[in-house]
Amino acid sequence: MLVTCNTFRHPALLAKQAVTVDHISNGRLELGLGAGWYEPEHRMYGIEFQSTGRLIGRFEEAVQIVDSLLRSEVVTFEGSTTPSAMHSFDRARSRSRGHA
Repeated sequence: MLVTCNTFRHPALLAKQAVTVDHISNGRLELGLGAGWYEPEHRMYGIEFQSTGRLIGRFEEAVQIVDSLLRSEVVTFEGSTTPSAMHSFDRARSRSRGHA
């Protein structure tokens, strides 16, 4: 099981890391993603702690990006909190249950 705060990694990087762990574990990864509610942890890592509304907005977009990348080989995403980008996985799709 891998659980992380959305504000610590870009969603595309997180998806790539999750796929790598999923492959190493032979498809046993369970990924958990949170919006990031613990301000002292952000301070400790030197990451700006944002308002609840902004955290939730970023979280919603991150879930869309991660889910799309785990299900598709190429994803284009333009959000209000995540910069426009096209992300591509070359033969690196998840082996986990529920993913092709």
